[in-house]
Amino acid sequence: MSGRSTFLDGSSLSSDSSLNSTSEADSFCLDVATNLRFSVWVSFCEIYNDNIHDLLEQVPAGHLKRTVLRLSQDVKGNSFIKDLRWVQVNSSDEAYKVMKIGKKNQSFSSTKLNQLSSRSHSIFSIRILRVDDVGVPRVLGISELSLCDLAGSERCSRTHNTGERLKEAGNINSSLLTLGKCINAMRLNQHAK
Repeated sequence: MSGRSTFLDGSSLSSDSSLNSTSEADSFCLDVATNLRFSVWVSFCEIYNDNIHDLLEQVPAGHLKRTVLRLSQDVKGNSFIKDLRWVQVNSSDEAYKVMKIGKKNQSFSSTKLNQLSSRSHSIFSIRILRVDDVGVPRVLGISELSLCDLAGSERCSRTHNTGERLKEAGNINSSLLTLGKCINAMRLNQHAK
């Protein structure tokens, strides 16, 4: 079997110049068959007030509301976000630019304790498709990594939130409680096996 080597370089997303240099420890080589290629896709969404929004959606000028997406299941019972935009990227720099675009669209507001407080949970996902590129290309496997940024819980007695900020805080706290219950259930299921 003849193959080719693919070099993957790690690079920092930090603006700290001391972290931007790639060292040998950040690089590695994969031996892959010549007929294999990889396709990398990214998405970015937020959960705000119990609604899912695509942070890569271009909202027309003058419109304040973004499209509400819904959670669905495929035929195998796997959950996914219906109509979430996936963008193909060719480098870590491209993926970082997509992330920065999405961050600009994320829900932030000022509270008594924090001038720029995230009012949502966000999920940046990276999907890697392994493709057999002989004849008609076909996907051999899909790997996905999701990076979650959770909004912190809030004590209303300290933030003195009212109105919309109070509603947001309630949804943030409720969703964090639900996430905690899910993680605990997963832990108990692991011990039961």
